[in-house]
Amino acid sequence: DVLYKNGWIAQGINFPMDLHAIKVTVMNYASSIKLKIAQELQQKISGKRFSISFDEWTSGGTKRYLCQGDPVKDLAARYLSEHDSSKRPVLTADQVEFDEKGLKSLLKAQCWRAAIDWTTKYLTFHGQGISNPIKIENPQLTPGLLQIWFVRLSLMVKLRMYSSAEAELNAFKDFESPNLYYQFYHNIYPGVRGSMIPFSLRLLHAELPQHNGRPNIALDRLYIMLYEVKAIISNLEKGLTEEGDVNKSYSKEDFQERLHIWNSRFLHVNYSIGNCFLRMKEYMLAIRLFEQIIQLKPSHKAAILSGIGRIFLQLGDLSGAYTYFHQVEELFDNDTSSANSNIVTINRGYYNLCQGNYEEAYKHFSDAAKQTNPSNLSTINNAAVCLLFLGKVKEACTVLETMVWKTPEKSLHEDVLLNLNTIYELETSRALQKKYKILDLVCKYKGDNFNVQCLKLS
Repeated sequence: DVLYKNGWIAQGINFPMDLHAIKVTVMNYASSIKLKIAQELQQKISGKRFSISFDEWTSGGTKRYLCQGDPVKDLAARYLSEHDSSKRPVLTADQVEFDEKGLKSLLKAQCWRAAIDWTTKYLTFHGQGISNPIKIENPQLTPGLLQIWFVRLSLMVKLRMYSSAEAELNAFKDFESPNLYYQFYHNIYPGVRGSMIPFSLRLLHAELPQHNGRPNIALDRLYIMLYEVKAIISNLEKGLTEEGDVNKSYSKEDFQERLHIWNSRFLHVNYSIGNCFLRMKEYMLAIRLFEQIIQLKPSHKAAILSGIGRIFLQLGDLSGAYTYFHQVEELFDNDTSSANSNIVTINRGYYNLCQGNYEEAYKHFSDAAKQTNPSNLSTINNAAVCLLFLGKVKEACTVLETMVWKTPEKSLHEDVLLNLNTIYELETSRALQKKYKILDLVCKYKGDNFNVQCLKLS
């Protein structure tokens, strides 16, 4: 009766006579008039006939985009020369293998735009492309194709193509269509159950609306994810499978490994919710959530407390910032390791910077930059900003130039170059010539993912 009422059979579902051998759990979403499979086919369906009309399949499809191109090469051709731009050592989608190895080569070379072009061709080849003229009957999705989709959409987000990413992601609806479950392909994946959708793709789907000005929708999706992850953790803690079934094939080590994975995912979703609150300028809600995360992950305490302190600095609440920075210092009272000392030093730098004590802030950032730490790039950049506030424009320029020319592979960061090119405009009438030299350096060391706006040439 439920199937007839919601129009499933009318749309072409053909069930075998021995329907009792298949049990389907369905969920009714308020936004949809159709019932859909939400959990799993809970009994073996091997050898049984199970078909569904084409309209009920979920199948992604790329939109019609021009070749992504290479903005750096275009800028070099405009401001340097065609010869310089032609020497640019950047891979394109046609220069790599037509398999995952080729995609990895593009990603390693930071050629994100070329990687998007590659995924367009790859997905089109597998029936997931631009408005295929031939309608493929029962287009089959695989875990591998879904991973390619995740890479593609992630690259779009990194390149700030938010609307395009959301438009393509909408084709997957709510990820609950039957053909997105392993048991739908029981002949291909015998005994395998659950959704083929990667957790990272679900998280991307939840986070994406906030980039398009709809943070409330993102927050709703994230809290739904949080509830579902929490339910799975509860099942695993009871010795059940993720779906709540008894499974004697799991060993104790299997349960521990799965619990570790899902606890990490629970933590990740909480961080995403906190960041969404920050985007909504709900600072106190974000702070409260981050404090709760400390209870979940005590090893992150110093980093989280430091982050909360910096939130208070953004709000102009120096007293609140000091309270949290002081808690970090108390954690490391008897700890002389360079990494922990560096956290304290950087916090002091930010605090003094916001107080207007630029000399003291410069001293702290310089001390932090001397220590072996991945954050050296940002601390040197901050030190240069302090010099700029002190009116030492030439010294600030020298600090950034030395870093950029000494280690261009690491130091050609967009924020650093934006500051450097801004200083050029303040420091010299030869700013344009210096910018051209930076552009030439970018041509040699950066991929097509580089944001050319930081060069301030247009």
